[in-house]
Order: sequence, then C-alpha cells, then structure tokens
Amino acid sequence: MINIKKTDEYVIFTPGSSIFDDSTSAALEKAVAGLYSSEGRINFIVDLDKVSSLAVSGVILFDKVHKIALRESGLFVTVVNNDTLTDIIADNSQFELLMLSSVDEAIEAIYMNLQDNEYDEGEENEFGEENDY
Repeated sequence: MINIKKTDEYVIFTPGSSIFDDSTSAALEKAVAGLYSSEGRINFIVDLDKVSSLAVSGVILFDKVHKIALRESGLFVTVVNNDTLTDIIADNSQFELLMLSSVDEAIEAIYMNLQDNEYDEGEENEFGEENDY
C-alpha cells in the first residue's frame, strides 16, 4: 500500500511498509501513471524514510519516473536517510537521482525548480527564441 498526498504543485508517495518490493513498485507505477496521464502531474516525491529494504525494481521505476519528470520540466525526488538504500539507488540507477534527507527539503527543491522554469519561460517570452533575429 502507498499513501498519496497531492497538492497543486507536487505529489508525495509514502510506502505503507518498510519493505519496498516488486508489488510496491507496481502500485507506485500505477499511481504515477494515472496522475501523469489524467492530471498532468510532473513533480513527484517518494518518501523512503521508513523503508528499510528496497528492491531493484523500485530503482528501475525511479529511473522511469525521473525521465518523465525531466522531459516535462518537472522533478523527481527521493527522501532517503538510510545508507543502505542510498547505496542500492546509486548502484542500480542509470541516473544521478536527487536524494534529499527530508520531505521539507524535497518540497523546497520542487518550488525552486518551478521558479527556475517560470524564469526560463519569461526569458523566452521577453527576448524570443535564439533564432528569432
């Protein structure tokens, strides 16, 4: 089971068990896919603070979600305070996933990314594209 908390800017997923196994990965994938396709959600936080065991299938899923978020100018953040989990993610991920130590830090990172995106859009609108001379 996965607990889901949605706000206008982000979604926080918190596994209901200390074991993040293949079934938890499948449940998370279904939730992310639904929120992305039906609501256009692109900012995701997975809180692994109470997780003690992480299956490689979870890391593979994190990579998928990271690619979606990156493509859509969103952000995928994991909250990890367990060195073993950090090592599992680092050793099995194709990317350098953003791992922070608290949900508050993850939320702050999302807001900073949103501000960066708004700033970048403002530059394009104000000055035009690079080839618009």
